This record gives sequence, structure tokens and C-alpha cells, in this order.
Amino acid sequence: MHKKTAEDYLKTIFGLCIQNGKTRNSDVAKALGISRPSVTNALTKLETDGYISRTEDKQIRLTKKGMSLAETTVEKHDTFVKLLTYFGVEQTIAECDACKLEHDVSEESYNALNRIRLLLTSE
Repeated sequence: MHKKTAEDYLKTIFGLCIQNGKTRNSDVAKALGISRPSVTNALTKLETDGYISRTEDKQIRLTKKGMSLAETTVEKHDTFVKLLTYFGVEQTIAECDACKLEHDVSEESYNALNRIRLLLTSE
């Protein structure tokens, strides 16, 4: 599974768990707009890789490893949205672009951009 795909799934699971307190395959499929069998295949890979676990009643839980990656991805997304909107990018465009940036930017560049965002938004 590609890094971007894994991060998108984990970010979605994270958001659904916060919003609803729990999540299942069907919730993830609906949120991502893809078929349940595709979600099941992806979740099996995420479980094999140690990012999620599934309970007997089919609830999806993030492991410590999965939670860490989900939180990092959400943090990057939020940072990019805030930085882009600060510079006048329309919210919907900023959201779309942040989804692309959160997966591909290096840690060094992300940390530099986050420092700039902190400086700009603390004024």
C-alpha cells in the first residue's frame, strides 16, 4: 500500500472515531467514496502492517503506530491549510492542496514551513 493511501485511510479513521466515537468498514467506505470490498482489502493491509486492529463487532481501532501516523498527517494537513489561507488562498483550494502536500513534503521542509506559520499566526 502506498504511503499516501495508508495516510488517507488512517486520517479518515481518526476523524470518524473522533466524530462518532467508533467506526466500521462501511463508515470508511462512505467517507472515502469507495466500495466496501476495496476498504476491506486496504484495512487488511493496514492491520497486517500494525496500524489498526478490528474488534469482534467489526469496529476499527487505531493502534499506537496508527494513531501516531494519523495525528502527524492531520497536523500537517492543518498546518498547510492555515498557512495557505493566511496567504489568501481560498479555503476549499487550501484544503485540496493541503491533502497533496501532507503526503509529499519532507520533514525538513514541513518543519520549516510550520515555523513560518507559527511566526505569522502569532502576530
